[in-house]
Amino acid sequence: MDAFVKRVVECPDAEQMAEVLESAEPGWMDDLEAMAFEFWDRPEVDRQEASTLLLRMATAFALCGNSPRGARLATTLADDAMATGDLERLAPALGTIGVLLMNSGQTVEARRVFEEVLSVTARSGDSRSRARALHNLGVLEALQHQDDRALTCFKEAFQEAWKAEDPEVAALSERFLTLAGNPASPGSPASPVQGSSLPCPECQGQGLVMKEDYGMVLCPHCKGACRI
Repeated sequence: MDAFVKRVVECPDAEQMAEVLESAEPGWMDDLEAMAFEFWDRPEVDRQEASTLLLRMATAFALCGNSPRGARLATTLADDAMATGDLERLAPALGTIGVLLMNSGQTVEARRVFEEVLSVTARSGDSRSRARALHNLGVLEALQHQDDRALTCFKEAFQEAWKAEDPEVAALSERFLTLAGNPASPGSPASPVQGSSLPCPECQGQGLVMKEDYGMVLCPHCKGACRI
């Protein structure tokens, strides 16, 4: 168990952490969650660093198919940040909750949380969390075929991501801008696959797949042709 926990903690991102979690023996996930809460309650813990680690763990739990476990952890961190008025911790925690909601199909609730992130970051100046919230709002708009609103979100997300030196989210938003902003020509990656009414087997017709701790990215198989 100790070696397992060490591997989990040392993972640099949620995807790798999820891979480690998949190797857990029966009961280890329960023990890991309990240890996470115990770690958080230590009076000497660095709240900022601990929050970053545990939000990564919350996302990893969700990637393993256990969203309620991830939601418990993320909500605890958000509640603490809200109670202490720590906006720098609050925005990422809310962003993680929004992603968990979005990926479980609760789009109305996810939109409300992402909009709350925008309100928080307007006060805190957290460009990274703001960029990710705007990107995810753009994804929600695109999935509902609200192209103009999606464009607005992706443009601002792109600008905020570069301000925050977050090139990965900037690249994602730029790619979505290209898809949402340019009419698809026949046979282009953004147009439906000709002669086929079957959904993409990778994303099941969604056009998007979950990626790490900031939401969704284009399906690598169909490049978003299913929906966007």
